[in-house]
Order: sequence, then C-alpha cells, then structure tokens
Amino acid sequence: MRSHGSIIVEGARENNLKNVNIEIPKEQIVVITGPSGSGKSSLAFDVIYAEGHRRYAENLSSQARFFLGGIKKPKVRKIENLPPAIALSQKSGVISKRSTVGTVTDIYDFLRLLFANYGKPHCVVCGKEMFQRSLDSVYAELEQLPAGAFLVITGQWKTGNNFRAKLLSIDSAGYARVRIGGEIMTTIAALEKVNDYPPETSVEAVVDRLTLSKEKIDRERIADSIFTAARIGDKKAKIIIDHTREIIFSHYYVCPDGCYSIKSITASDFSFNQPAGACPKCDGLGEIAQMDLDKSIPNKKLSLAEGAIAPWFKVGGRGGEDGIWGKVIMALAKKYKFSINCEVRKLPKEKLDKIIFGVDEELEIETDRGIRKIKFDGLSGYLERKYQTAIREGGRNEVEKYLSVKTCPVCLGRRLKDMYLNVLFWGTSIDKLVAMELNDLKNFFTENLKLDKTIDPAARKIIQDIIERLNNLIRGGVGYLNLDRSCATLSGGEYQRIRIALQIYSGLSGVLYVLDEPTVGLHSRDVSKLINIFEELKRRGNSLLIVEHDQQIFRSADWIIDMGPGAGKEGGMVLFEGNYEALKKSSTATGKYLSKKKSSLKRKFFGSAKNFLVVKGASHHNLKKVDLKIPLGRLVGFAGVSGSGKSSLVLDVVAKNLRKKIHGALEEPGQCQSITGWEKINKLVAVDQSPLGRMTRSNPATYSGVFTLIREIFAETDEAKKLSLRPGHFSFNMKGGRCEYCQGEGIIKVDMKFLDDLYSVCSHCGGKRYNSKVLSVKYHGATISDVLDMNIEYARDFFHAHSCIKDKLETFCQVGLGYLKLGQGADQLSGGEAQRVKLATELARKSAGRSLYILDEPTVGLHMADIANLMKVLSALVEKGNSVFVIEHNLDVLSACDYVIEMGPDGGAKGGRVIFEGEPRKLIKAKTPTGMEMRKN
Repeated sequence: MRSHGSIIVEGARENNLKNVNIEIPKEQIVVITGPSGSGKSSLAFDVIYAEGHRRYAENLSSQARFFLGGIKKPKVRKIENLPPAIALSQKSGVISKRSTVGTVTDIYDFLRLLFANYGKPHCVVCGKEMFQRSLDSVYAELEQLPAGAFLVITGQWKTGNNFRAKLLSIDSAGYARVRIGGEIMTTIAALEKVNDYPPETSVEAVVDRLTLSKEKIDRERIADSIFTAARIGDKKAKIIIDHTREIIFSHYYVCPDGCYSIKSITASDFSFNQPAGACPKCDGLGEIAQMDLDKSIPNKKLSLAEGAIAPWFKVGGRGGEDGIWGKVIMALAKKYKFSINCEVRKLPKEKLDKIIFGVDEELEIETDRGIRKIKFDGLSGYLERKYQTAIREGGRNEVEKYLSVKTCPVCLGRRLKDMYLNVLFWGTSIDKLVAMELNDLKNFFTENLKLDKTIDPAARKIIQDIIERLNNLIRGGVGYLNLDRSCATLSGGEYQRIRIALQIYSGLSGVLYVLDEPTVGLHSRDVSKLINIFEELKRRGNSLLIVEHDQQIFRSADWIIDMGPGAGKEGGMVLFEGNYEALKKSSTATGKYLSKKKSSLKRKFFGSAKNFLVVKGASHHNLKKVDLKIPLGRLVGFAGVSGSGKSSLVLDVVAKNLRKKIHGALEEPGQCQSITGWEKINKLVAVDQSPLGRMTRSNPATYSGVFTLIREIFAETDEAKKLSLRPGHFSFNMKGGRCEYCQGEGIIKVDMKFLDDLYSVCSHCGGKRYNSKVLSVKYHGATISDVLDMNIEYARDFFHAHSCIKDKLETFCQVGLGYLKLGQGADQLSGGEAQRVKLATELARKSAGRSLYILDEPTVGLHMADIANLMKVLSALVEKGNSVFVIEHNLDVLSACDYVIEMGPDGGAKGGRVIFEGEPRKLIKAKTPTGMEMRKN
C-alpha cells in the first residue's frame, strides 16, 4: 500500500528518463546521485519541480495565468502527494551590478531603515554632528517656562557678501532689530557702528519679540515667527530665552557652525538604486567605465591612417578614409595641422588629446551631401556613450574591450552621496558596515547591542532581525562575504547557499526544496554547517530533494536515489533506493566507490620539480604579501576554505600576470611584486566557470569549432548542391538558411516588461531553427537540426568517418560531457559544464608541451567515476610536459596531486596566507582545515 508520506512519481519520461517509477519520502533529506547526464536533474527539476510549479500556476487568477503563458506539462504519467515546490538552483540569473549580497538578503533594507530613523548625520565640511528640532519639541520646551519669560526669535541673515551689506539688506527688508555677537540692537544703531566689526561678522535679524503670558502659549504667532526666521536663516531659527539660553529649530538637519544642511532623511536616501541617494557620478554603481588608452591604441607604432585606433575599425564604426571616423580624423588633422601618416607615439600630446578627449569647436567633414558640421567629443566620449547605449550584451562586451572599470573618483566606490555617507550609527557609517565580512558585522551588532542600554526598542528589533539573518548566512558557509559584494561576482554555489540560508528565516513548512549541488565551492570543513541547515528545514516539516555527489551529504541523508548506469541514452534509470549503508553494499558505480571496491584516484606521481614559478609579494584582495614557489611540469592542487584567497592567487595574480607576460593581454592583473620562471611556459590556458555566453546561439558545437566542419559536410551533399546551398546556409546565425521568424533561435522571446521574459517554441520552424529548404537536406538520414539535437557521444559515432570531428568530440567525452547535446544553449550549462567545454576545446588543439593549464574546481558536477576519467586527462597533460594547476575542494583529487598548496587559515580577512605547501602525504598529517578533513575521510 502506498504511503501518503511519499511523493509518488509514475512514468517519468522527460529527457533521457526511461519511464521512471519512484516513491520519494516526504519530510526527509533525499539525495539523488549518479554519473553526469544520468538523469538526476531531469527527475528533480524537469519533472518534480516543474510539475509543482505548473500546479501552482494553475491556481493563480486567469489574469496572472495570461501573463505567465502556457506552462509545459512534464512528460510524466502521474505525480501524487506533491507539496508546494521551491527550486534553489545554481543558475541565479542575477547579473546586475546593482544586486549585492545586502540587497538580495534584505539586510541592506534593514540597515537603511536603521540609519534613516536612528542614524546621526554629521557635517560633510567640519564633521560635527548635525541637529534637527521639530516645532512640537519647541512647544514642549516653551510650555515648561514660567509666565513672563521673554523670547526673541531670530534668523541668521545670508544675503550680502559682507557685514555692511547684510545690515543694509536687513534694513531694506523692514527688520528693525538685529542680534550681533549675542547683543540685540536696532538696525540703525548697528549701521552707525558698522566700522567697529570685521567684514565677516555674522548677523541675525530679529523676527519677533514676545513675553509668555500665564495662559497657553500663542502657538500660531510663535510658529509663524519661527518659519519666517527659518526661511531667512538657511532652514534654521533661534529662540533666545531671557537673553541667556537658546533653542534652535530646524526641520532640516543643520550643522551647528552653519556649514551645511540637509533635508529630513528617509530610507530611500540610503539606496544606491534611487537618484536621491545614489552618487551622481557613477549612478550608485561605485565604479565607472573609462576609455583605456593602451587598449584603444594597442600598437602606437601605427599611424592613424593605418588604423591605430582599434575601436573605430571594430566597434560599429567605419575607420577607413571613406568611413565617418576616417573623415573626422582628416578634419582634425586639417584643422590642427598634424599628419595622419605619423606614428601615434610621435604625435604631440596636445594633438593626441584632441583625438582622445574631443574639441570644443565644431568640425567640418565632407559627406556625400556636402559639408556637414559635427560636435566631436573624442574617442573617450564615443566609447563611453557606446557602452551606455548598448542594448545587447554582445554589443556592450565588444565596447568593454577598450574600457577599464575604475573605482568612482567621487564616492570612492561607496555608491552613495557624501551627505548620506556621513550619517553614523554607533559611530559607524553605512558604507563601512556593508564592507565588513558577515562574521565581523554580526560581532559588531551583537557587542554594541549589549553595551547600549538606552537604545530604542524599535531599533533593537531591527538589529535583532539583522543578527538573525547574519547568523543564518554564516551557518550557510558564506560568512566570509560582505554585504556590498556584487551578486554578479558570486559563484553559483555561493548564491545558492545564500538562498538556502534565508529559507530558515522565512519560517515555511510543508514545502519541497529542490537543490542543485549546494556544496559546490564549499570546503569539506563547512559542509557540516550546511547539513545543520538542512536538518532544521526538515524539523520544520519540509522535504529536501538534493542533487549531490558529496559523501558528507550522502551520510546525512535519510534516503538516497542512485541513477544511471551511464549518461544520456545509457542512463535515465533508477539503480538504487535506500540509505547510505545499503548504498555502500550495492553494485552500482556509486556503491563501489563508497565501499572502496573501486579504487580511489590513482596516477603516476612525479618527483621533485626542476623548474618553478616564483611569486613574490602577492597582495591582491585578502592576500598577505604571499611569497610562493609553484612547481612546473606537475599537477598542483590549491586548497583552502571558502574565501581563503585561492582564486585571488591563482586566477587574479598568477593567470592574469602570465596572460599579460606571455600573450600580451591588456587586462589588469592582481597585484604582486614580481613573478619569475614564466619563461619556461610557452602557452597559458586558464579555464574558469564563467559562461560560454548568455545567448542561446552559443553552444558546444559552435564554441569548439565542430559546427563549421559539420556545415561543410552538409554543403557537400548532392541535395545541397542541387539547391545551391553553401556552408553559410547551414548556420542559424545567418540569413538565407535560418528561420527568419525566430532568426535562428528556435524560440520566441516575449518581453513581459515588469515580469521575467517568457519564451515559446517558434511556431514557424517548430524549434528547428532553419527554413524548410535547409531542413530538406539530410546527411545519413539526419537534418542539420537533428545533428544539433544529438548528444555528443552519439554525434562522435555518427561522424566516425570524419576524424577531424570525431577526435574533437572524443575529447568532450573524455572530460565527461558525452551526454550534452551539440546544440545545447550556453545559458543551459552549469558553471562546471561550461568549464569542461572550454577545457575540451583546448585539449583538442595540438600542443607542443610546456603549456600551463589552470582550472577552477574542474570536478564540479562530476560523479566519482567521471572524476576518475577527468584525472586521466589531466595526468596525460602532465606526462606530455605540461603543468596543471587546479583550485579544488575534492579531497580525492587533492590526494592525487603531485603537490598541494593550502591557503588560509580561514576566509576573508583571516585568510590570504599559505598555511601548507608540499606533497599530499604530508598534508594529511598537517594541522590545517584540509589536512584534518583528509584524516576524517
């Protein structure tokens, strides 16, 4: 009998799933594992979550369903007992620089509320605390005075540039008395003594004088006088009581020395996404894109006529003599008398500046319609305008080649206007709080909350909410991040763990959470913290369905589903269901690895290296002037807890400096004193997890270059020749062969304005991308669209007669990507898959040895069996005389390296040091986070 405590899935056939029937326990931690491409994500996301999402949408109003459009039903016969589902995948879609850790966690909103209501503004000029006093508080103080108290209401006079001018202005305005240096006198008397005072003496106009009666105070008269005095007194009025003490009224925040005033502060003033608070120079981004002269004119030995200015020949402009920019250069040369045939490096600076920064005068250029006058704002203005107005990301990326992103010179990267950066809470500004690591920020609030016994209860509640959210994030293993970290720079794993941690705060119960490898990028030491969060979500009555390969997660799971046996068509079946101990006894590939029946990674180890890459004084990000000797010709692993400085050292310092030295790249490298020994390296191949592209047009076939060869094969068929079809017709990027209705995308995007864009299959080509003429051409029974829909392993065998294609695709299979489709859009690839596509493409190229391959967590998303295959590929590279550097958390991979360098001892400010370097057999004895985890494994 079926249990109501389980999700029942019958007949799941999505993607490669083979009519899967399964019961998944509810309110338990359930892990789905198996080789890459075996159907794990298809079952978890494309069937179970997709059906939950569809059912939710069906319960919305008809208007909401209209905007959502038709949601496809997954290929499954039946799903029963399915609770509301929330997917927490690694594909965040958050790429805006305006999204930060603070904004996505809502902690920044709490900070804005705290600073707006309880912050103390300080003058941006003198630094003194500013004050604000309402009319009600003035009334309250006056009502405490005895009858007969004498009041004088004044406003400091601003009109006039010296003392005499001010007095004359006061007199002409009709004010009979003034106050100078605390003394009240008639305006006429003051004019008679004008020479007794220095010209810079300040003066107050007396607006009203009155004596308080025994009855109630005359609120109407006092208010009218105060507002008049404030209007003439730069938003500030003084009430002098019995010539001895003063009350200062101001709706605005006012500097006591009169330097500065600001209006009442609201939470939106601390938002860098609102014009009221955002720095006007960078619009709240904290950085600006400026033209880089070295990137824009890379070869200064060329003349202007030879195309020295690269952007004018490559970014939507025509740089030749017949083009618009060629005419501009000719006009500049004629007007300011310089030769366009002169090498740029020999041009006088004042002449070159006119090209770079523009000129005030209008230029006359010759066009087909005669002489035309134009305003020229220079190469710099052209590039920055082109960057700001670029609609498509591809166009913006093209312009970015010639720009450098620099910290905003006005706000210094702090995003807000000065007046709001000078509002302090507990003596600290909001920009300093968001720059703290989450661990330190939590300590700041916790300690100050204990010390401040007078804090307002409402402020205390806000702070307690902030501390609770920070605690959850720290438990999620991201305590090394800070609130001003841009989400665009987060890894998929980091973003997913932030979202997981926030689910505790949400307090939901009865929900199904579907997670995609939450341990990605997480050191083994911190996995236990993540498990604690899973346990708490389970205790609240939630169900967790986790796609994962990590053994610690296996051990904590209540139930494990192992899929396989292979990838693609060889997978899609459930091989095992049960607990961890039962899985270890099973005959599946996962079971064999867990029980050590199938040996761990083994490879030929190499002895001491002869050549080294020597890094001195690396101080990028949190690196503490690191000095390091890295063996060349070896497989070197870089370990360390999250945020310890691995990526800063390897990707920013080593890779970028070598790319500049070996390949002449213009990208600014991470800071270090020197790098030597690089002369022993002929080529650098740095492969990270950044996307191949954000568009569906980029895919494994196009990225690897295989698609060009395939198009040539189709163009050589008899049918193609009869129809006069050339290779270009088989490209979905070019007119002639592609479906023009969807422009070769296969899908149509519907712009939903305020909602996420919707996509639907093109009704003209049925998602096949091409027109009927091209689709009529077949090679061995398959159309060009059929080929794009083949998985790589099948395509390798399909094109077995063409070694140039077969060999390239074989490399993809070797790195565990045989299950991917040739035409799978780059936007559908995980970070690990994108990295392996790049690696396979590089491996397919011929290498003469002495290359350096740098990989960032290459095992992400890989099953133990796939990792073994990847290690064979990396070992083969080393055997051919190449060097391989891997940033890695996988303990088996680190154990199989020739040399390991561990960064730490912790993340963020507490990291940035080398805490171990040596062979793995010595690391296992070391008292470092990685060494201790190795001993447990």
